[in-house]
Amino acid sequence: MLRARTTLLFLTLVLVAAVVAGCGTRLPDDAFTASGSGTGADASGRRAGAGAPGADGTNDDGGSGGETATGPAPDAHSPTDSRSAAANGPGNASVLEDANGGGGGGGANTASDVGVTASEIKVGNITAVGGPLGPDIFSGMLHGAQAYFQALNERGGVNGRKIRFSTCDDRESSDRDNACAQNLVENQKVFALVANSTDTYASARYVDSKGVPDVGGQPIGNAYYKYPHLFSIIGADTPRDGKSIGDNGKLYRATNLYTYYKQKVGVSKAAVFFYFIPISRTAGLMMADGATRAGIDVTYYGGGSEAGMNPAAPTFDTDVIQMRNRGVDAIWNSIDIAGFQKLCQAMDRYAFTVKANVSTIQGMGDKLKDFSAPCRNSIWVDTESKSYTDTGDPAVAEFRSAMKKFDPGFRLHQWALEGWAAGKIFTDGVASMGAGPTRKGLVDWLNARPDPYAAVGLFRNISWKPIDHSKPGTNCYAMHQWQDSAGGWVTRTPLDCHPTDWFPYTPQDDGS
Repeated sequence: MLRARTTLLFLTLVLVAAVVAGCGTRLPDDAFTASGSGTGADASGRRAGAGAPGADGTNDDGGSGGETATGPAPDAHSPTDSRSAAANGPGNASVLEDANGGGGGGGANTASDVGVTASEIKVGNITAVGGPLGPDIFSGMLHGAQAYFQALNERGGVNGRKIRFSTCDDRESSDRDNACAQNLVENQKVFALVANSTDTYASARYVDSKGVPDVGGQPIGNAYYKYPHLFSIIGADTPRDGKSIGDNGKLYRATNLYTYYKQKVGVSKAAVFFYFIPISRTAGLMMADGATRAGIDVTYYGGGSEAGMNPAAPTFDTDVIQMRNRGVDAIWNSIDIAGFQKLCQAMDRYAFTVKANVSTIQGMGDKLKDFSAPCRNSIWVDTESKSYTDTGDPAVAEFRSAMKKFDPGFRLHQWALEGWAAGKIFTDGVASMGAGPTRKGLVDWLNARPDPYAAVGLFRNISWKPIDHSKPGTNCYAMHQWQDSAGGWVTRTPLDCHPTDWFPYTPQDDGS
C-alpha cells in the first residue's frame, strides 16, 4: 500500500517562505489578510484571527461563547473546551455506535493517565489557520475532527467519557507551533493530539519525546515518517525510529498510480509543473520519474526547464502553447492551488485540453467549482480514502450529515472526511481499552493493528508497519475526476488495493 503520500501540499508551505520573502506570489492578496492582523475569514465566514472554530462553535482565543481551557496559550489564544452541550442526542446506527462497546476490561472509569478523568478525555489539535496561506488550506482536517467529536459527545462519548477537544492555531509559525504544543501538553495536559494539520510542525520532536500519541495527522511534512509516536492519517510503510526520515532517508511512491493513467486514461505525453523551490522541484521530478517508469513520455517542464518555474511567474500562456506544440495530453503539478487555477485559466484561454490534469489531494474540494471550464473537467485526483461526495456510502453520508449539522457553512473538502476518520481511529483505540485508557495502550493498539484497518471503510488499509519496498506490494487508491455534468467529483475507480512496484525518492529536509 502507498503510505508515503508525497505531501505535495507542503510545497505550498515552503512557497510561503520563498514567495513571500521576495519574489511575489501566485496566491491572491486576500490569502494573506490573516497574517499579522489576524482578521481573515475562514470558509464558513468565521474570523480566522479569532482562532480556529471549536466543535461547539467557539474559538481558540477564549472569546465569548465557550469555556476557556486552563493555561495561557501563545499570544493569549487559549484553546476552548469543545465538549458538546447536548448528550445522548438522536442518531442512526453508525460509526459512532460502537464507541461505547467497551473492550479492554471492565470496572469503573478512573483517571488512568494524563488528560483522562472518570468523565472526560482531553484531546488537543494544532492546525494552521491564521497564517499567510489563509484559513482554507489546512483547516479541513480540523473541521472534520470537530464534527466527529461533537457527534460522538451527543452519543455520550466513548465508554462514558466525553471528549474535550482543544485547538491551537500555529499560524504557520515555528515559534507558535512549539508554543501550541507546549501549552497543550504541559498546561492543558492533553491525553493525545488528533487530526493535526500544519506546514510548520516544528514541535514534532518535542511531542514525540513526551510520549504523546499524535493520531491521524495530515503528513504535510516529514515528521510522520520519522517519529514513533506520530501516526499519519494514511499510515506509514517505512521505519519511524526518530532518527532519520523513512527508510534511511528514502520514501517510496507506487508505480501503479502512473500506470493507471497510461493504461486506463490513455495518456502518452506529459508535462510536469513545479517551482524552483527545492521541495516543489523534488516532488515534481518525482512525478516525472513515476510517469516515465509507466511508459509516459515527459515532453515538457513548466517554464521550459527542469530547474523549475519562478513562483511569481506570469500567466502560463507560453507553457500552454509549448504543450500544444509537443502533443501533451496529461499534466502533473506540484504547485500551489492558486497557481494551478491560473494554469487552468490559461488552458481555457487557448482552448487547450488534456485527458488528465492531475492535482494533489489539496485540489479535491468544493473549491474546484471556482476553477474555469472546461479545464476543471479534466482534473483528476487519487486518494487513499473514499470520496467525500460518495453519499451512497453510509460512513460518508454520516460524515456529511454531521458537517451539515455542526458546520453548515464549511465548503466540503476531502481532508474534512479524513479529519472525521482521524477522530474515529482515536476513538476506536480508546474504546479498546475500556475503563482505563493509557497513552502507551493507544500507541500499542495503533502499532499492533492487523491489516486491514479501514476506519469503518473510509480507508481500505491503514497500517504503520514498515514493508520491504524491494519487493512488489499492494497500493490502495481511488481515482476521481471532476465533472460538471455530475455536479462535482465522480469516482472513476473505487477504493481498492492493486499490485504495484515501488520507486524511491529523497524528501527535502524540512527541519522536522
